[in-house]
Amino acid sequence: MNIPLKHRILARGRRISIRIAKDGTIILTRPRVVSERTALRFLEEKKEWALKHIQHIQKQKTRMASLQWKDDGLIPFLDQELILSVALSRGRSPIHRVENTLHVSAHPDDSERIKTLVERWYRLQAEHYFHLTCSSLVQKLGVSFRRISIKGQTSRWGSCSKQGNLNFNWKLMMAPELVAFSVAVHECCHLVHLNHSSQFWNLVYRLCPRYKDAAQWLKEQGGTLG
Repeated sequence: MNIPLKHRILARGRRISIRIAKDGTIILTRPRVVSERTALRFLEEKKEWALKHIQHIQKQKTRMASLQWKDDGLIPFLDQELILSVALSRGRSPIHRVENTLHVSAHPDDSERIKTLVERWYRLQAEHYFHLTCSSLVQKLGVSFRRISIKGQTSRWGSCSKQGNLNFNWKLMMAPELVAFSVAVHECCHLVHLNHSSQFWNLVYRLCPRYKDAAQWLKEQGGTLG
């Protein structure tokens, strides 16, 4: 495969593993006792899997790179794509949505203001989405949360404190809805089990059977959001 490849050798490793980095590089890890030839043979057997995931990463990068912070630009919102309509106006709100169009009050050439207003809109949608979703989840779980905060972390999608405070990343509004839902499930389940025990994971998968798919999506493509 004509794709960047990095080898990792683990002194105490027990098996060969393949991981696709955010830039599309294949990370091939093998125990010290396994030869490079054997590891490459394993990679060849998994070639279709690797290519599929690399294509997913490239597709998402193209999608995010195509974001146009201007009039008629497209932005992702959960499972939808919204069209930006940018024009100076004196309306009540500097940004509002009508069906699949997001109206932004800004000069068409002021991309920074457009981005700032759109991020503000994403944060409001995240607050609404996670309040609604988590309220439904905790009702099923028989617990409660103290408050929900929307953050903009660079490497964290959600968290749950001992006090019952839930934090979520607004950039999840740019991901598929399954991904945002899976993070909500993960953190709400921590209100029951503040650990990663088997009981915790059983609860997660009961509420979100496709959790593994969502986690894989975040692992491979989360770095392209925002």
